Amino acid sequence: MKRAPMPGPAHASSSSRVIIFLLIALLAYWGPQFQGSLLAQDSPIIDDGDASSERPLTQPEDPTGTDPQPADGLPTVAPTDNTEGTEEAVEEKQEEDDGVIRFDPNKAVVRPAKVKQTPPPIRPRAVPPPPRHSANPEADLFEHANLVAKYELWPQAERQYKIYVENYPNRKNTQAAYYGLAEARYKLGKFAEAEATYRALLIKFQRGEHVGAAAYRLANIHYHRGEFKEAVSYFETASRTSTKPLVRQSASFFRARCLQQLGSVRRSEELYRKLASDREDHPYRAASAIILARLDVDRGQHRKAYEAFVSLSVPPTAPNIRAEAVTKAGLMAAKLDLPEEAQNYFQQILSVESADARPWHPKAFWGLLHLYYEQGRYQDLIDQYQSRRISYNGTSTASQGRVPVLLMVAHAFRRLEKYRQAASLYDQVARLDPTGPEAEEAGYRHLYCLYKDRSPFLSAKTEDYLNRHRLQGSTDQYYHLALLLKAEALFGRRQKTARTYLEAARAYGKIDLSRIPEKYHPMVTYKLGWALCEGGNHAKGIQAFYDFLNQYSDQHPELVAKVLAKRGEAFRVVKNYDSAAKDFDKLIELGGDDQLLYLALQQKGLIEVERGNHEATITAFQSLLDRFPEGLGTSEAHFFVGNAHYKLGTFEEALQPLDTARRLDPKSYTIPATQRMIVSHWRLSHLEEAAQEVDVLLREDPKTNLIPPKLWLWLGTRFFQQNKFEQSARYLKQVATPNAPKDTWPLAWSFLGQAYLNSGKYKESIPPFDHYLASDPSPDERARVMLYKATALSKVGRLEEAQAAAEEVQHLQKQGRTYGQAWILLGDIAMAQKDFEKASKYYVIPSRMFKDHLVTPIALEKAAEAYDKMGENQRGADLRRQLRDEWPTYQTASTADPS
Repeated sequence: MKRAPMPGPAHASSSSRVIIFLLIALLAYWGPQFQGSLLAQDSPIIDDGDASSERPLTQPEDPTGTDPQPADGLPTVAPTDNTEGTEEAVEEKQEEDDGVIRFDPNKAVVRPAKVKQTPPPIRPRAVPPPPRHSANPEADLFEHANLVAKYELWPQAERQYKIYVENYPNRKNTQAAYYGLAEARYKLGKFAEAEATYRALLIKFQRGEHVGAAAYRLANIHYHRGEFKEAVSYFETASRTSTKPLVRQSASFFRARCLQQLGSVRRSEELYRKLASDREDHPYRAASAIILARLDVDRGQHRKAYEAFVSLSVPPTAPNIRAEAVTKAGLMAAKLDLPEEAQNYFQQILSVESADARPWHPKAFWGLLHLYYEQGRYQDLIDQYQSRRISYNGTSTASQGRVPVLLMVAHAFRRLEKYRQAASLYDQVARLDPTGPEAEEAGYRHLYCLYKDRSPFLSAKTEDYLNRHRLQGSTDQYYHLALLLKAEALFGRRQKTARTYLEAARAYGKIDLSRIPEKYHPMVTYKLGWALCEGGNHAKGIQAFYDFLNQYSDQHPELVAKVLAKRGEAFRVVKNYDSAAKDFDKLIELGGDDQLLYLALQQKGLIEVERGNHEATITAFQSLLDRFPEGLGTSEAHFFVGNAHYKLGTFEEALQPLDTARRLDPKSYTIPATQRMIVSHWRLSHLEEAAQEVDVLLREDPKTNLIPPKLWLWLGTRFFQQNKFEQSARYLKQVATPNAPKDTWPLAWSFLGQAYLNSGKYKESIPPFDHYLASDPSPDERARVMLYKATALSKVGRLEEAQAAAEEVQHLQKQGRTYGQAWILLGDIAMAQKDFEKASKYYVIPSRMFKDHLVTPIALEKAAEAYDKMGENQRGADLRRQLRDEWPTYQTASTADPS
């Protein structure tokens, strides 16, 4: 509820006087508890180093004094009062050496400080003087709020400012009161309410002395949260509305930092350039200049970056920024092949033992050593390393900072053929950073310097130890621990073969368990069984697993399921299906891990597959699919369900699971599933579906031999019956054996030749016809196929052979349609030879001798055409009239449907 305005003292009632008296008494009571904490600043809002606090009455746009400097030498946004350790982290990745040593200077990236928002502890405060009373209650209220804020009585300040903004929402002091309310809440740790109040101030007031300070506060809050998109807007407001140059510069700088974090490099660079080009010296000019230099390094503009770093490497640049500039000037000089300048800069920074310079020593030291290495000054490099000690404690990972230096020194020792020192350093590199990029090279160099083979580093050292201690150490604990180490190294390799597992099993088997701590016994027994099974010695592996279950199952119940799974697999491999099923049933009863449960159900299904029990196979794998419908191996389950149906002859039920298996795992199941689907469609007389699946199989395996010859014949002849001759030929040729014609069913040659002939492939049709004729068919069949061959020969221009074949047809057939068609073909041959008179005689014979709708009308039409060629147009016209009268439904070649 909104409070009513407070009456002035001129009209105050006795009750008002009582209230004022009580307030004074209350302040007098609390005052001693806050004694001794009054700060020296003459400001109503106390600033504990927070860059965004200000004096709400007289200096509203002075949100900062001096910004603290982060670890990389750049200004950071003002930390909040409750910040603990707000210096920004620096990512300074050390230069790396991958064998070909080269410069790769890194850029320090300033990240927003993480703010731990916890309320500050309440400290004793001095007692403020009693509030003044005048005829203006508004001024009294505002003055009292400022007074208690000055003495850091934040609960009272929050209450008084809140009363003011509720009762006087549009007075000259309202903006200052909003800001004071936000500050009081901030000091009390009410961060969400404080943030909302700052935001309310900006919404209510577009301009004014506190707008810039509130915007800076909000920008600061969002920046520390990493909310750079929101922070950009508030920094822009602060830079635009603040009247203090330092605040505007700070807001512009951190606006650029936010834009850089958001990927707006061009916009941020504009702001940096503007700050860097200021004539006035301020903390953000050099900071902006060094960021621009870093960007030049990123772009490969090394000369430009070098000049910038050089200009920043001398006073009046701040020492922290100057330290980075000197180091990177050396790195750029080295890149620009300026060795003397690079050496001077490196030695300059290394000679300074200040807090600003020390963090850059590792990078400069690396650069100096690398410079010596590039110049072939290996002894100078070693002397420099041995005479100077560099601390890497300030780097993000101390060992990674040392590794490139150690590797370079090891290289120098090796170049000077001082292999013992080099081997020691290579070994140290591998131990310092075993997973780093230098470890592989260091391990190889270590082996080289020790004159060992190129075996894995750990394995070689372990084997060396075992060779040296085999006789005297066979009863020693450490000898058997070394055996365990060797076995573990073999067992833990990423890529293992059966031989690797057998070597590991031999090492595990040589371990005397009484010589090593008991805590290792269960794992040795467990891995011995596993390695034996993976190496192919399933019988001994099964025995090891029995030992584990009998002796250690109580100690390691988490391994029991794995042992049952692996032993069950071993039983299945040796075809002890009953024992395998028992292990998998126990595993299913245990439940627990889904992967092992999946394995148990899968293995039970595979057992039934190997037993040839198709119904049980379907049941087992269907149970797996019901429990794990989306498992990684469900494609296998679908395939075996479909395959079982296929073998049972329930082809309709086989199609869907086979198709699913192929879809889920095309690499594994496209060929086997498709082959079974083709046969299933064949058995179900699904012609089109079978053809589609055949096409799938041919795309996957063009030379496939998985389709039975009868199926090819079925496809070819069925498509031939549908007048789909090209498809017919495509499938029939799969069953044809031109190199051994007698191995092909003779009728297949006939169909193949006809399919080629009807699809216009005349040349291709002749060999199949010859193969069929060579099979000694009956006279009628021989005459019919000979006529096809003669037609093909005539189409390819082999007219004499075509005429001989047609005449042979007439010898084989003295009547009938084939006989008549042979006369027509002879006429066609004569026409092609321009012997029109002979052609007319050939055509006339079938036109007069036959009454056949496939012979007579064709002969009449062709005879008329021959007479026309001879110039006997009347005789041609007479034949056409006869054609129309006797065969009125016949369509001539000129009017026939092209299809």
